[in-house]
Amino acid sequence: MKNILFFLLAPLALLLANCAPQTPESRIAKHPEIYNSLSDSQKEQVAQGHISNGMPSGGVFLAWGAPATKSEGQKGNTPFVRWDYTNLKPVYTWNYWGYGYYPRGYYGVGSYGGPTPEVTYIPYKSASVFLTNDKVARWEKMQQPAE
Repeated sequence: MKNILFFLLAPLALLLANCAPQTPESRIAKHPEIYNSLSDSQKEQVAQGHISNGMPSGGVFLAWGAPATKSEGQKGNTPFVRWDYTNLKPVYTWNYWGYGYYPRGYYGVGSYGGPTPEVTYIPYKSASVFLTNDKVARWEKMQQPAE
């Protein structure tokens, strides 16, 4: 019985551990070699989740995590890489379809319903980092879109 319980709970524990939010501290713990390659002022910024111009891409990764998208471009004769970060904005809607079923004896199954609130999460670009020669050339954070 204990073996069955273990095999049922172990995958659940792994799934929940992978769903845990990533923080600068957790990324630093996983990648101490990147953190140790930073200057003292950059280490302080990364630990607080901040970035600055001149910071290497590894510091950006530790501070903000992996980007949602990466793209390459060129401005003048200078090639650059842009990392875009996204966030999710909740959008509240109402659904007017049935939302449940109940047994009706001889007549089968019936439904009951009415207006039900729903939440949909819409992604939006929350930040961009422009890297030249693997260092931050400029960065920008966007405000959450208004409702």
